[in-house]
Amino acid sequence: MYVRTPSGLVEAEPVWLEGQRRLLADLGGRYAEITGADVAMAILDFAHAEHAARVVLGSTRRTRAYEPLHCSVIGRIISRAGLIEVHLVPAFQPPKALADRA
Repeated sequence: MYVRTPSGLVEAEPVWLEGQRRLLADLGGRYAEITGADVAMAILDFAHAEHAARVVLGSTRRTRAYEPLHCSVIGRIISRAGLIEVHLVPAFQPPKALADRA
């Protein structure tokens, strides 16, 4: 799912989005694009409309210190999900040895 936020500006599609669509199709998934001013609520509204039992989210690489200062989308989804299960997949972090070579 991709959530577009109504900013009033015409935004270019993110470069990575087409690759994500292809991967999703290869894995048998279904792509959805929705619009909402509040990303967390847009995701939950869509999940409720689809009668979803669970939502799977990818985490960001933001630090824990950042989160209390900024209410994260993930935190808002978790706190408002009700009976919908929320699963969080950690962001990929290359092993330190590989990261040091880059």
